[in-house]
Amino acid sequence: MGSLVLSSKLGSSDGQACSYPVRRFGHRILSDIPLEIYAEIFAYFEPPKSLAYSSRSNPIARKRIQDLCSLSLVCRLFRLETRHLIFTSVALRPDVDEQAIAQARESKTYNSFYRTLHAIQIPPVLIPHIRQCIFPDWWDFFDTTRCENAKAFLNKRGEALLQMTSLTSVTFFNTVLTSHILMALRDIPNLKSLSVECCKISSGMNLRVLMSRLKNLSSFKLLAQDETGAYLNTYEQLRGFVPLIPNLTELYTDSNAILSYLISEGVFPRLQTLTFVRICLTTWHAANLVRFLKQTPTLVSLTLDIDTGRMTDTISRLSLCDLPNLRHLSCPPHLVFWLIGTHNLSRLSFHSHFCKDDASLSSILSASNLWANINHYGSISELVIPLEFAFGIMSNSGASPTVKALKKFTVFGGGLDYGEDEFLKEFEKFQDIFVAPFLMELHFTQIKLIDFKSVESEGFVQKLVKLLNKGEYFPGLHYFSFHLIRKEEGLWNFMKECLKDGVEPKWSRIEQDEYSQWCDIE
Repeated sequence: MGSLVLSSKLGSSDGQACSYPVRRFGHRILSDIPLEIYAEIFAYFEPPKSLAYSSRSNPIARKRIQDLCSLSLVCRLFRLETRHLIFTSVALRPDVDEQAIAQARESKTYNSFYRTLHAIQIPPVLIPHIRQCIFPDWWDFFDTTRCENAKAFLNKRGEALLQMTSLTSVTFFNTVLTSHILMALRDIPNLKSLSVECCKISSGMNLRVLMSRLKNLSSFKLLAQDETGAYLNTYEQLRGFVPLIPNLTELYTDSNAILSYLISEGVFPRLQTLTFVRICLTTWHAANLVRFLKQTPTLVSLTLDIDTGRMTDTISRLSLCDLPNLRHLSCPPHLVFWLIGTHNLSRLSFHSHFCKDDASLSSILSASNLWANINHYGSISELVIPLEFAFGIMSNSGASPTVKALKKFTVFGGGLDYGEDEFLKEFEKFQDIFVAPFLMELHFTQIKLIDFKSVESEGFVQKLVKLLNKGEYFPGLHYFSFHLIRKEEGLWNFMKECLKDGVEPKWSRIEQDEYSQWCDIE
């Protein structure tokens, strides 16, 4: 009845029992490499937190787990050392066939309903090691079975939470939230993170009271909209999550109800990470949001995936000086002149769901004296900007511009269409402005070219590669990619080969590495 991925980390004494790795078959001794080096290799395969097992299956995370499983078969020691990376989560998913559901629907008692679905039992020895539990796709299950016993079945699954003593994170996705299962959350001593994604709230439930009992929660994610942007619950129902907010250090939401509470109630939690996605602001919202941010100097990461319509010129300016700890910022490119003051950013992204696909970005950039100047990007190590910005940013006359901190640079296409010759000229100017001696990755993605047919012959992309070799603008560059807006039109990924000093670098075309997450600008 469940899709299972569990955690079972053993103590160091178990690892010390094996003085060297031994293959399971053949009993060959592996290379005499310190265990710490092998640990670094295992860590390389571990999915990052952003791709960790979640309610939605992620192909990259799944592939990395499969690779770790393959490594665990090499020898006994590898099996012990990879176990804590592989078995971290349990997903209680109602994966049953149509025949079983049809039989369950006819069940008159809960016991017969339960036996019909043949629930898989979690091995008790592994339960204490689980750190994350996910309840995905139960709403579809309810809708299919149309049986009251289905809710009792979910509640029974919720009782398993009480046995997971090491549990720190719980996720509900496409699930009906019942009072019974939410009450179980309060008795999980180490619960720090709660995620509610696309869920239905049961009617008649006092959600506010249930949420007020979760005193130790520090991270909360609430996605209240469906794929069309419609809210799945009422405004008042969503306000039931409000008691969680004062103790949070991390908040991620697309709920207008939560946003309105934050900016109007005078509550200023000590947030370190704040993410608003797919939210349309009114003038009142925008003005009060600025006021709220100025009162939250603890912010380290801020994502504003918001739409302000045509009123951006009337919004109060946000001085980044008021956010001294801010290191990561993401917002739509049309908000550049909304941001003023000096900053200490290390990661900056001008990309969002609300990127305006028109030629006005060039004029928007020129209206901002700060962000139109290359010197304002000096501290940034990871940068994501639209093509109009990349080709529009200028340097002071007579100055020698450098962005020494820049290591990863992604440029995405916008509203302008370029011809090949025009793009090559702008690219040369771009290199003169963005002199980045330590840049390692340069990616152009979602690019539109008017005469892309000649690109299919690769002549145009080869000209770009030659321009990269022409000067020493990016001496540390190791990866370069150029992706057109439609994948079938063209995708090119290159890696620079290490050659002897004095020999012109050679760029070899490679397949996109799933571990690099190239051009991931979401």
